[in-house]
Amino acid sequence: DGGRYTDCRNKLYTALSFTGLKLGFVTERQLERGELPDAPILFVPNIVHLSDAAFAALQRFKGRIVLVGEDQLLNRNEYDSEREVGHGTQEGWERLSFRYGQTTWQKLWQALLPKLAEWGIQPLVQVRGEKGKPIWGVAWLCAETPNGILVNLCNYRNEPLHIALLRDGKQTRGTDLLSDEKFSGTIPLTPLQVRLMFVTQ
Repeated sequence: DGGRYTDCRNKLYTALSFTGLKLGFVTERQLERGELPDAPILFVPNIVHLSDAAFAALQRFKGRIVLVGEDQLLNRNEYDSEREVGHGTQEGWERLSFRYGQTTWQKLWQALLPKLAEWGIQPLVQVRGEKGKPIWGVAWLCAETPNGILVNLCNYRNEPLHIALLRDGKQTRGTDLLSDEKFSGTIPLTPLQVRLMFVTQ
């Protein structure tokens, strides 16, 4: 599906990179072999053509499927033959609006955040700006340990930021294991600065 697919895939990946969630990929070939990801959600980025075998595998996926794009998606197979969709085959599948060449990753990110919360898919620790709102441009991933949570942070913006780490809606305290700095309020991040924060339970 050429440009419409790659445009959506790249912007979707960028938007998801700033949600604190672990990301992965599954290919059409993997689906054809019946290899389904062990994940709570699978995004389908603006794809019209998908082989019959891969489509059949999608229907066996146990998690949530989200179609990202407009018009009919997944409605043609590998031979460009029209597939009957919408008669129970996509029942329960979600939709996220995306317009080829027009929707930006920032708009996609803004649309994703409330949806992820609605679906109950959240990282262990949330990153917020100084005003308590979600902030784009900071990538982070969390890992739980017996003693607390590790949070790997990086500021990909061209300006310094102050961020807060929240758990269960409450601001946490943390220690930067790289510098041994301790923070009980906001945490400064210069452009491209990496911090490895340890947050206790």
